[in-house]
Amino acid sequence: MQLLAWVNVLSVALLAILYGTTGSLSTVYGFEYYAEIIWMSWGMLSGTGGSPDGPLWPTRFVQIVVAILAMFVFALICGFVEQAINDKLEELRRGKGQILEEGFVLILGWTDRMLPLVQQLCLAHEEQGGGVIVVLADVDKIEMDDFFSRNLTIEDRYGTTIITREGSGVDPWMLEKCSARAAKAIVVLSDPLNPTEGTAQAVRMMIALIKKLGDPGYDGITGSLIVEVGDPEQISYATMDPSIEGNGREDQAYTCMSTLYPEDLIMNLLVQCSIEPGLVRVFGHILAFEDNEFYFKAWPSLYRRRFADVVFMFEKAVPFGIKLEHPNKDGIVFLINPPGDQIIEHGDEVIVIADDANAYAPGPMHLVESQDAPDFDEPEQKPKQILVMGFRPDIARMINDLDGWVAKGSRLMLFCEEKISTRMFLLLENGLTAESYENMTLDNREGNCTSAAEIEQLQCGDYDATIILSQQREIEEGMYESPLDSDSRTLVTSIIVRNFQKEAHGNKARDYCTNVAEILDTRSQALTKGAKLNDYVCTNDMVAMVLAQAALEPEILSLMEELFRPDGSELHIKDIRLYAREGEALNWWELTSRARLRAHAAIGYIKQSVDAFIPPVLNPEDKDEKHVWCYGDKLVVFSED
Repeated sequence: MQLLAWVNVLSVALLAILYGTTGSLSTVYGFEYYAEIIWMSWGMLSGTGGSPDGPLWPTRFVQIVVAILAMFVFALICGFVEQAINDKLEELRRGKGQILEEGFVLILGWTDRMLPLVQQLCLAHEEQGGGVIVVLADVDKIEMDDFFSRNLTIEDRYGTTIITREGSGVDPWMLEKCSARAAKAIVVLSDPLNPTEGTAQAVRMMIALIKKLGDPGYDGITGSLIVEVGDPEQISYATMDPSIEGNGREDQAYTCMSTLYPEDLIMNLLVQCSIEPGLVRVFGHILAFEDNEFYFKAWPSLYRRRFADVVFMFEKAVPFGIKLEHPNKDGIVFLINPPGDQIIEHGDEVIVIADDANAYAPGPMHLVESQDAPDFDEPEQKPKQILVMGFRPDIARMINDLDGWVAKGSRLMLFCEEKISTRMFLLLENGLTAESYENMTLDNREGNCTSAAEIEQLQCGDYDATIILSQQREIEEGMYESPLDSDSRTLVTSIIVRNFQKEAHGNKARDYCTNVAEILDTRSQALTKGAKLNDYVCTNDMVAMVLAQAALEPEILSLMEELFRPDGSELHIKDIRLYAREGEALNWWELTSRARLRAHAAIGYIKQSVDAFIPPVLNPEDKDEKHVWCYGDKLVVFSED
């Protein structure tokens, strides 16, 4: 603007000199002469007036200069206007404006789990016609927008708007620009490739949200806060501060903050799937918003009723537990598969799996004729030989948990390139308790997990279960290979292992040897059939599902912890012969009754198939329809063993 002003001043001065030298206004003298000639010069330049009366051709020459200067000034003005518009458009494109929406989900950070997380949130908002997701990360906004444009079509967003902002989640000013106070849920992501630094960053974001934006629940954030952590010790130290654990006020705690340690979830799934293949698809079915989900709700009409009666009262849902209004004497809030005589008291909520929160309600009890369960007992658990291929220090927890799932006399072989002394030091540092194992022994062996010659020495056919871990290698400092590259090695290892098992057991290798692999990228799922796996765990998908569920219902994380506790009831896939005789036709209510006789809570079934990846049927739609049950069918239940 200063440049434009000076250009006008200089142009007027130049024209005044030219008009003076060409004899214009020769009849005017003194101050009036200078004032008039300056006014005439400005008028001719701006087009507001002025008529020179000097000699004809000199005056025409000056008029040419006027036209040139006027065009220059006009072009300069257009340039300023264009620059101002471009700056504003660039500001909008760069996402520097204030977020005006309310009731949105705010995601802080950027990791490989971003895409499946946003996909799940889009699915969750489908029934409402769409929602708003705001992403704040230290990534170029244009790059983020291009990422979502490439990977999520408009149809795949189901009406949800995705808004990106470039900036740091630890910056209160950026949190204000993203209207963090107006978010209904805030998800803080942690870098899984660098657990310590990733958790430290997540803790800093958590502190900025809770301490810098006001008192949560009052003048600060009002939505739920879900923090993903890679190092649980750091989060425990951070929450020791009352102003972090609570809301800065001593009279009331901020109860909507939850933390998720993804490695616990993944390792628990790997352990359980190595023993009972198919469980991960059951969890995936429940956690994905496109199928059935967990819900808990209080129904006054069910107060003072027994849980054994309640399981027969939902046509569009399957009850399997109770959320107590107050913790019981053992401090437990979630009762999974409670005793049949457990009374639902005032304020207690019934836990179900259902297709939608508004799609189910209790109705009349479906009475069935009581019949004894078949005279069939599960075979006694035998010692297992388990092979773990690959290495990460955080598998120490998985190894510890595995001891509680296997029979006495079992053996675990850890095979990887890491030197035995180094790996044991890292495992012990991460909590390995090898000296206190009651049911198994731990052996170690060094070798390359993608070398057929070295894998052959393991005698893979002797192992009952093989767990293949995925690990992203560091290419250079701070730079890691893509998840697809890591998955490629995992699948190669799986193929080699299965080929050696087929040499030992023929076409029945899958029945004798269970192979479970961890993959990172969803695009690798299509290749798992070629690897002949019994099961696989897609890490980023599963973690994203849990985070999305927790964003909309924070207490889901507490329920998930209860589901993976070593004591109490867990999710199992049982032989149908425990509940139905060969060729017997039963509907869902009759199967539920048979399951209750064994103190099991049935939630679905899996029909026999040659396809190892047949999806489970949970919360059957037509519960009155009879099915013929045969050997090879499975029932999905919650039970204590």
